[in-house]
Amino acid sequence: NTTGAAPVDIWSLRASGYANAPVGGDLNVISHGGSITVNATNGPVSFQNVVADSVGVGIGIGSRGGTISITSKSDASISNLLSAAGKNGSNAGPISINSTAGSVILSGTTNLSGDSSSSRGWGGLLTVNAATNISVSGQITADGVGEGGYAGVVNMTAQGALSSTTPIVARGLQAGGSGGYATGGRVGLRAVTGALSLAAGANIDVSSPGASAGGISLSSSSASGVIANSDLLASGSGAGSLG
Repeated sequence: NTTGAAPVDIWSLRASGYANAPVGGDLNVISHGGSITVNATNGPVSFQNVVADSVGVGIGIGSRGGTISITSKSDASISNLLSAAGKNGSNAGPISINSTAGSVILSGTTNLSGDSSSSRGWGGLLTVNAATNISVSGQITADGVGEGGYAGVVNMTAQGALSSTTPIVARGLQAGGSGGYATGGRVGLRAVTGALSLAAGANIDVSSPGASAGGISLSSSSASGVIANSDLLASGSGAGSLG
């Protein structure tokens, strides 16, 4: 928990669960990710890495990804890795980034996925709010894994403009390469006074090849509107599934 009245510039913050929880071993292993809270009360905040992954088994009960909360009264930026992922069958955790008087810049990879090589794992929740603009130039992934599981949710609101040049995915994946699929997740992007723009290749994918897809919501209240030069993918498959 870091609070400061000056700019906060940190190379790495890590609060992950115990990394040696046995893969395929004791199913009672509990190894939650930790909690990271940063509050910059009078200046910008900048990170290279913020990581609070979990390790263990988590369906309903069990291990879960850590909680990451970053608040700045100026700009907030993360340039390499932002992660609250689930590992070894655990669930991903929530991440919240809030700039009350500036912009949010995500130029690195953001990972809120369950473990794609395991039999289970729900995606996490990413919430980003900015008083001015939001810029995304690193892929955001919030995939879910396994039958009965769900991919994560990505919600972003910029009071100015919102732009993305890289994919945002919350897909329902198959458990460990076999078995059932998770349901796709949800992505909601909103720009209030500026354009919402998706560059070529900045695809949004909430599909599931073996279950229902999720949902995509894009909105802008400005005259510039929504400019989507990318693919929006929300396909489902299987009896009773929705796309």
